[in-house]
Amino acid sequence: MADIPSEMKGIVSIDSDLDDDYLFNLTSRVPIIGAFDLENTNITDEGIKRISKVKNVEKLELKNSRQITKNCQPYIDTLKELVVLNLMKTSITLDDVMVLKELQNLKELYMSSDKDEDYNLEKIIEMKVILPNCIVYVNYETLE
Repeated sequence: MADIPSEMKGIVSIDSDLDDDYLFNLTSRVPIIGAFDLENTNITDEGIKRISKVKNVEKLELKNSRQITKNCQPYIDTLKELVVLNLMKTSITLDDVMVLKELQNLKELYMSSDKDEDYNLEKIIEMKVILPNCIVYVNYETLE
């Protein structure tokens, strides 16, 4: 057990088979992890539940992790230190993220949308009311 760190700067796993079991094993042993870059992995909402148990998470990248749904949002909302959140090409929509009221440290939120530009603009404006210090990117575009 001496070789297992109590803290990690982050974990990067892009285009991999990383799954909820891996996150369970990791988060059960390492209580502090600063960043999770988990693009195009096999994690689900259950994996996000595991991440929510970790302290000091400042970055959560879930792009292309399509098994991530709005059901994990209560767990994301507990990550109060979060500065960057990427939910592009997950199952979470612009309407869904309007509930993320606790992420007052969030500086960057990345989302995807297949809606028209006026709809996206309206949602960005609504999100700015909820998270005034956050730049909201929709399909890599923003109002800022």
